Amino acid sequence: MKRFVSKASRVTTVGDGRFAVKFPFRDSSDELGSSRDIAVHRLQQIERRFSKNQSLSDQYHKFMEDYLKLGHMELIPENEIDVPASSSFYLPHHPVPNKNGDKFRVVFDGSAKSSSGISLNDKLMVGPQLQTDLTTLLLRFRMHKIGITADIEKMHRQITLHDSDFQRIMWRNSPLSQYKTLG
Repeated sequence: MKRFVSKASRVTTVGDGRFAVKFPFRDSSDELGSSRDIAVHRLQQIERRFSKNQSLSDQYHKFMEDYLKLGHMELIPENEIDVPASSSFYLPHHPVPNKNGDKFRVVFDGSAKSSSGISLNDKLMVGPQLQTDLTTLLLRFRMHKIGITADIEKMHRQITLHDSDFQRIMWRNSPLSQYKTLG
């Protein structure tokens, strides 16, 4: 735990006011194998879902466009794509709809196993639980006459990671397009 806190406390601020941290690796990332093939396979599965659900396809494409516009990821130039498998990780991604089915969130799967059988999550340290117990939170909320809530939908994206090669994703605008590597 002390090692995690020590690594996590090394925070820098980047030019746009966001915080930048490094992945808290347990040890080196040398054991990570290739993950590109599983990311491509999962993207093809999503594309099959898109062919049956145009609304989901449109929403997912809009999400990816917004993600690019907001600077949460960028197209990786061809000359920077070929790095050793132990120095990068391709995260499979997929939509998870809410109960009503009208909205979804995109999940990036760090638990997907690479060709060596090891996932990105396997190599990362686990930090302390930062969220308050829900029962305690609700009881504390009810102790006051007035309660205030806020929408922090995109707050988690205000922290960037130095190790962007470990957050690569595969994407293409249509099944006929070339794959793009984003990170």
